[in-house]
Amino acid sequence: MLLVLLMLLVLLVLLVLLVLLVLLMLLMLLVLLMLLVLLMLLVLLMLLEAVAVLGHEVMRSQRS
Repeated sequence: MLLVLLMLLVLLVLLVLLVLLVLLMLLMLLVLLMLLVLLMLLVLLMLLEAVAVLGHEVMRSQRS
């Protein structure tokens, strides 16, 4: 009886560890996804800035 309880305890501990590992992996994926989104936003901002500068140059050349 004691052996069965011990085995159940070990199984429970392994299960908890597995769940924690999966949660950790999901958290890492979430962080990576957020970093990717931030990077994309940065690139978008840089592109917008470049387009704005180009537009300004074009407007200035048309006016003169």
